[in-house]
Amino acid sequence: MLAACWFDRFDPACEWRLGGRPEAQPVRHSRLDAVLTWNPAFRLPSLPVSLPIGGFGTVVLAELRLMVKGQPWWWYLVAAWLLVDGLSGPLGEVRRVTLPFTWLCPILVWSAMGAREERHGTSELVFSSPHALVLQLPAVWLAGLMVTVAAGSGVALRLLAAHEWYGIIAWGVGALFIPSLALACGVWSGGTRCFEALYLVLWYIGPRSNLPPLDFMGASTLPSVRYAILYLILAAALCAAAFAGRARQFRR
Repeated sequence: MLAACWFDRFDPACEWRLGGRPEAQPVRHSRLDAVLTWNPAFRLPSLPVSLPIGGFGTVVLAELRLMVKGQPWWWYLVAAWLLVDGLSGPLGEVRRVTLPFTWLCPILVWSAMGAREERHGTSELVFSSPHALVLQLPAVWLAGLMVTVAAGSGVALRLLAAHEWYGIIAWGVGALFIPSLALACGVWSGGTRCFEALYLVLWYIGPRSNLPPLDFMGASTLPSVRYAILYLILAAALCAAAFAGRARQFRR
């Protein structure tokens, strides 16, 4: 506010000098004209060929805030209730009922992963930033993983307390698989409905119906390590597909 007292918007008629009022000057000799006049001695410094990768944690926190921003208050209430139920409920009910509904609640948060830039028209701004492919996209995936882990942490602690090691392995693979699927669907479709429809179908015929081959979160009575390894490989393949899709968007 103090600096605004001396800011004259480059108007020479408003300049004050130590000797008193400013001298009248023609408009053609204003400082704005001097700025616009080509000066051959003025050179812009060249940009470095490569910029160091830094501030990854800041990008992750920014993406996490974008994911949870705008959620209604009751969404947090339901997530908190599922968290408490996962900590205190019977082990069988927690694994078969609470865990599937716990990892259904953030579906609208996951579905925006990889598609936010296309939906809001900020792709040119995001894609032109330094190291956008190796910095921003992993930050989106890690933020989605944080949401997944936070939502299912109650069930994870309950499984740890009961020494259900197979259930913990299946839970961890599910936590990796869900954001990977959301990111790949968002990058390739550019919208949210692809993941929402696909995830609801997989959720209903897999974890909700206790069908082991499609149970990607270990909600079955006897979680299988074989299926956990399969979904771990699928999660890696989906991450690779998301990177390939984002690289394709850069070339457009």
